[in-house]
Amino acid sequence: MYYIIKVGASKHALLAYSDSLRAELFAHPNINVITVQPGYIDVKRVSKVLANSGLETSDDSSNHPHGFRPDHVAARILVAIVDGEHEVLVATLLQRVAIGLRFFLPNFFFSLMRARAEKSLANNFR
Repeated sequence: MYYIIKVGASKHALLAYSDSLRAELFAHPNINVITVQPGYIDVKRVSKVLANSGLETSDDSSNHPHGFRPDHVAARILVAIVDGEHEVLVATLLQRVAIGLRFFLPNFFFSLMRARAEKSLANNFR
């Protein structure tokens, strides 16, 4: 069997492409297109970024240390391959709620995202 795995973080174009590819290849029983949508993954990596002052600083995003362990995500992908799944969502309850809000209450979802962005922007300029 041959598998095509698309790994992305909520990229609409990638999801749409994968769905189209899956539809085109559905008649081929030896090919399965799996869309993997991981939430935050704890990669124990700190990247260097430039602060507003222009000085190098660490990007200590508070989300990644609370993410899923890479071995958990890998195991979930392997299960999806064995079971012939089409979509894999490795996400916390809060991330799943956000996906549901985006689908069922898009205006409310976007107002929440706007407030979050404004708060983040305000914190960055302090």
